Amino acid sequence: MAKQGIHPSGRVVSVRLDEETIKRLDNLSERTGRTRGFYLKLAIRAMLPAIEQKHWEHAAVQFEEDVIDRRFREIMTQAVEPDDDKD
Repeated sequence: MAKQGIHPSGRVVSVRLDEETIKRLDNLSERTGRTRGFYLKLAIRAMLPAIEQKHWEHAAVQFEEDVIDRRFREIMTQAVEPDDDKD
């Protein structure tokens, strides 16, 4: 079986939606004469930057917490280890 090339307008991605969302999307499409795909692309393009920003903010916070936690453990380990230098 030969693999199809990428369509000039983009690749197909599927998603499962609940019936209420599909009905609303279909109603909007009918009223405006636009396709479901038009509105799905519009919604994704509009929301993706905000979702990406939230992800990176979360990743940065997690990184900072990991660094602080690691440094705290290092300090505590040093504090509880016997000091061999003192005689």
